[in-house]
Amino acid sequence: MSQAIAQSATVLTVSGQSEENFDFNLSVTNAASRQAKGVTRERHMINRNKLVTAVCASYRAQFAAIYGKTDRLPSAIFEKIELAVDTFINATLKQVNSHNAISYRRAFYHAWKEMEITERVTCTGENKLTLQEQHLGVNLFIGQAERKLRDLEKKPTPDYEREKEVKAQIMKLQVTKQFIEGEIAHQSKLAEGK
Repeated sequence: MSQAIAQSATVLTVSGQSEENFDFNLSVTNAASRQAKGVTRERHMINRNKLVTAVCASYRAQFAAIYGKTDRLPSAIFEKIELAVDTFINATLKQVNSHNAISYRRAFYHAWKEMEITERVTCTGENKLTLQEQHLGVNLFIGQAERKLRDLEKKPTPDYEREKEVKAQIMKLQVTKQFIEGEIAHQSKLAEGK
């Protein structure tokens, strides 16, 4: 009889996908992903409790005919969700390591919703990029600075000092872009000569 229930439960899934084939890792990645703006390449929310809750909700939604919105998931499923969340968070945190770490900061933080003061810990790492990635990045920086300059120029009360700073920033970025393009051309010539 349990096989009959299991077979009918599989038929009741939203997508036709069985519970055994649910991709916990993909669900965690989708729950953690946030919109990256400007020069940000990737952005994730890695609060463990929020991720576990989001993946549980996603699982229940995927199999809505089996689990209600507030039903407790079986322990085996919940453990798989916790493992996938922990694996994702650990992989994300390992992106700052002893080879690329450049700064560490501890600071007080006002968590006003909880009416408490907490401590925020920030570790920053820096990775070297290929010349093509650097070229993309410098173009993004230039575009961002040019938009900022246009916005400053449109203001009814001019801020000449800030405009001057942004123009100087654009000039530095243009010099960096020329250097990167020169390096790309130089390496291209070296590759052709081999």
